[in-house]
Amino acid sequence: MKVVYSERYLEHRHAGYHPERPERLLSIVEGLRSVGMWEEELLLTPKAASAEELHLVHSEEHVRRIKDFGVGWMDPDTFHDTETYDIALLAAGGGATAALWSWDKKEPA
Repeated sequence: MKVVYSERYLEHRHAGYHPERPERLLSIVEGLRSVGMWEEELLLTPKAASAEELHLVHSEEHVRRIKDFGVGWMDPDTFHDTETYDIALLAAGGGATAALWSWDKKEPA
């Protein structure tokens, strides 16, 4: 099994307590380390999704809204900061990275 990960994922922050916070991701990393699943050869580095790739699943209006939003709450559950758009590109690209690796290797990622 492979794990898609970037240290940049930790740059996505929320105001106050929220499940999407660096501590949650770090806890997952520590859990994987504790069972021997956090070795260099198991990690895949994500490539940021392109605008064209995003538009395969999201409208241009939606992508623009996320890109242009400043800092603050987009809705009651979604906090947006200065790094949100770039980290979202990396996260979306991470899904594609895993899928393409799996397709190429004929193994689960």
